Amino acid sequence: MLLSSSGADEKDSKSSLDAWYKVPAEHSVDGKEFWGGWASFKDGNFSSALYIFDTKTNQYLTKPQTPTGREIFGILYNEIVGAGGKIEAIIGNWNQGTNLERLNKLLRDKVPFDEAALQTFTGGQAQQRGFTKVKRIGGTLNPDGVTWQSVNIEFTRPSGN
Repeated sequence: MLLSSSGADEKDSKSSLDAWYKVPAEHSVDGKEFWGGWASFKDGNFSSALYIFDTKTNQYLTKPQTPTGREIFGILYNEIVGAGGKIEAIIGNWNQGTNLERLNKLLRDKVPFDEAALQTFTGGQAQQRGFTKVKRIGGTLNPDGVTWQSVNIEFTRPSGN
């Protein structure tokens, strides 16, 4: 597995870092290697995108040997922390995909927003790392007044942790 991080500003590389996860050659799809994920760390905020899909078919990979989203998220998170990044928040910017779908399903089922956000994939990853406080920092509400077309969420640690 190839994983690299680089400081965006050489003078203060610990405040701005990027990490990329490339799926190992032995896990290539049809002999083609692909990037499995990317994470950005800036001003204490960690955000990531996981790319565990076949670009030919636009479908998520389900091969047993392909690393899971949880594994890749953990690798990227640990890479940023290992490079000296002090993560103060995990950011979710959702305008499509499973996080937004799950959030909207739970909201339709009348689950409170914060609780629903914590039950998404990113929310679960955040909780495992102690980020259990939810704050909506932007987004576009659907006309139904319940679900979201897009939403930006910040997961932080409770005060004093």
